[in-house]
Amino acid sequence: MNQETLQIISILSGPVGVIVGILLTEWLNNSRQRFIYLEKMFEKKLEIYENLYKKMKKAYDLGIEILNDKESTKDERLKKWTATVLDVSKYLDDNTLYLNEYVRLHCALSVVGVEKVASLSGKEYDKAKDKYIKNWGKTEEIIKNEAGIERLEKFLSKINKSRNDSNYKKIIKKLKEDYIR
Repeated sequence: MNQETLQIISILSGPVGVIVGILLTEWLNNSRQRFIYLEKMFEKKLEIYENLYKKMKKAYDLGIEILNDKESTKDERLKKWTATVLDVSKYLDDNTLYLNEYVRLHCALSVVGVEKVASLSGKEYDKAKDKYIKNWGKTEEIIKNEAGIERLEKFLSKINKSRNDSNYKKIIKKLKEDYIR
């Protein structure tokens, strides 16, 4: 290279370096802002799924109570259950932005019609109650999956290299696989 070329390169390297630095800084700031936004979104979404789980667990417990209640009239059971259906439905509607569409639909459909099951008898009652119980297991699984809790638990188990195998764990795992699916 000749002398003139080296002078031109040295003159241009300063402004080019500044421009590259500005672009790199802007890119890093945007990446950091996206990360901060995603972190806030994740926290909000996790909080909403946690509250959904609590509402659905409360609904499930009341549903079991209603299914086992042979003393109350159909209207009394309906009155008890309607408040729960409305509460869950309102929560699902209020959090549409954060909740997965299929989770919302599953949860909404899970709380519909429980008061009618208690009026059934015999095998029909047993079958409907069993379906309700299995559905709760599926609901719990769906919420944990969508919230990312199940993946997080698996990830932490791998990191910690935890070995919490026991006969009880194997039995519960087998029952869960057979019963929920």
